[in-house]
Amino acid sequence: CDNIDPDYFGAMLKIIDWRETCVNVISKSGKTTETMAQFYIIRDILNKKFGVRGWKDHVIITTDATSGPLRAIAQQEGIQSFSVPQDVGGRFSVLSSVGLLPAACVGIDINGLLVGAADMVERCKTSSIEENPAVMNGSIHYLMDVAKKKPISIMMSYSDSLSFFSDWYAQLWAESLGKNGLGPTPIKATGVTDQHSQLQLYMEGPNNKILTILGVEKFKTQVPIPTNVSKEFSYLAGRDLGEVIHAEQTSTVKALQQVGRPVIGVTLPEMSARSMGELLMMYQIQTAVTGKLYGINPFDQPGVELGKKLTRELLSKSSA
Repeated sequence: CDNIDPDYFGAMLKIIDWRETCVNVISKSGKTTETMAQFYIIRDILNKKFGVRGWKDHVIITTDATSGPLRAIAQQEGIQSFSVPQDVGGRFSVLSSVGLLPAACVGIDINGLLVGAADMVERCKTSSIEENPAVMNGSIHYLMDVAKKKPISIMMSYSDSLSFFSDWYAQLWAESLGKNGLGPTPIKATGVTDQHSQLQLYMEGPNNKILTILGVEKFKTQVPIPTNVSKEFSYLAGRDLGEVIHAEQTSTVKALQQVGRPVIGVTLPEMSARSMGELLMMYQIQTAVTGKLYGINPFDQPGVELGKKLTRELLSKSSA
């Protein structure tokens, strides 16, 4: 559960079958206020249902290997735990135990993820910008911002399977590069849905954006459209939904190009673990490269830390 909205979180607690549930508590520092608040609520529920020993069978902890409150709890209570690499920040930890354990639990081929990531590392070792996708993409975005005055980066995914990738991209880009008065503003969009909302702005609004159109060449499922359609929709007869969404994606790119809006296309051959591993690693390397171009450290987040500190101070005062 990503957020602590009490209405959403409270409703979720009511429908969980706790006998079949294991909770993975993830915080590198072990000090994240939201995570620890949720942990203590869930620990209390599990303790009441399964007792002072049984509750531990329903909890896994993923945190720093040696330090922090969560590591201390894991050691004191004998709870199964995994470690977050010390030199890897949260938004870069998707290919560590932070992301791999949940992925494995839902049946994703984590070996495929890692093979894809390793393949991308090899591709990005070349000094040729044209052959290095991470350096190429990072350089384009940097130049669009500082030279062309286009500081807004839109990622529009034409696959629901990639929707959460766009969420992660927004965090990765914003938290890594938004410092010292610098950095692009990432925005998530979804094709085809946002063709009927945001695209109007991107086509005819301020020309201060660069768009990445993210798609999949081959969908896993075929959903054919019947041939008995009305005459005005004859162009749909016998088509497949995959063909329609590809046509929408291609047409969006062409429309943006015709009105002089910069657009980048990133297309996966298919939705596979290996392809996703490549994509995740490409954007992590790209972020590091872009941070270097801006002359900032892409691996810290001082603005976030200040907010955390003020939250703790405010709650400490109100409970005193």
